[in-house]
Amino acid sequence: MNKYLKLIPAVGIALALFLVGNGCGGGGDDKKGNGPAPGPNPTPGPSITGGPGVYVAGIAAGATLWKNGKRYDLPSNPGSTYSVGTANSVYVSGNDVYVAGYARNDSTLRDNAMVWKNGVAQRLSDEHSSAQSIFVSGSDVYVAGDIFVEGAVKKAILWKNGVAQQLAVGMAATCNSVFVSGSDVYVAGISDYLVAPVLWKNGVAQQMGNTSGYGMTSFTSVFVNGNDVYVAGSNPLRNQTGFWKNGAFQVLSNTSGFTTSVFVSGNDVYVDGKGPDATLWKNGVPQKLDDNFSPRSIYVHNNDVYIAGNNGPFAGLWKNGVYQNLEDSNTTGATQAYSVFVR
Repeated sequence: MNKYLKLIPAVGIALALFLVGNGCGGGGDDKKGNGPAPGPNPTPGPSITGGPGVYVAGIAAGATLWKNGKRYDLPSNPGSTYSVGTANSVYVSGNDVYVAGYARNDSTLRDNAMVWKNGVAQRLSDEHSSAQSIFVSGSDVYVAGDIFVEGAVKKAILWKNGVAQQLAVGMAATCNSVFVSGSDVYVAGISDYLVAPVLWKNGVAQQMGNTSGYGMTSFTSVFVNGNDVYVAGSNPLRNQTGFWKNGAFQVLSNTSGFTTSVFVSGNDVYVDGKGPDATLWKNGVPQKLDDNFSPRSIYVHNNDVYIAGNNGPFAGLWKNGVYQNLEDSNTTGATQAYSVFVR
């Protein structure tokens, strides 16, 4: 997965291999709309509709969506003739399926941030960019990601209904996850040349415990439940694996590792990651996952726990610990699964 992450300590290198991705957010534009504005000549793709089902975003031959195990290859960047890209995040709202990622532009040979709505490709930016996470709230579509300025320097970007807003102006930053609760937009990411993690609420950086010191990698996932804000990430300098609740670090394991995704269902808090083995924690109680499994995204629906990730070089989905087949995930070379959503 091309997350454009530069991670300094050894555990950071491991994290780059397993992150899901997920974006950036902030307050700002109040303009209403029905989703990201299409780029020139939107490219139609396979007919994909929402409704009940299990959706997994990732990469096979290019940007890919699996719905109930069936594979759909998403179309190329508008105006481009070949499909090179990645689907990083999926969100379903009513009958609409939104996928965020990036795709190669034939004319510039650069990746552009993309949204596919019901299989139709829409380019968010003509600049070298990527969309990492998507969230739909009412009629508003939030897409979090980054735009390259020069070399490896990036701007953290939130697109709201297709309009770009920069977060952390004047500072290099990247967004990994976005979550909207009521009128509040939460963003998990990293700033200051990939050294310091950051959580923004409506564009304002929040105070978080246990994040100081060179070598902190990144906040990778944010989830809000009522007044409680949960953030997944890593803190390699402290030789602990855990997550943050309302700014306070919660220890899951006294070994160096990282968490990739967090989800709250009722009174239960689910976190997945590596600490150091692939693990699912439910309310702090660990459940070891398959040795070859690299968890990236978790979703809980009707008491069923879904985890998207990789089983070795192949995309995989696990439901309550049992492997679920994704069509052609092990027949097209290396494949990746980055995000899962269930309705």
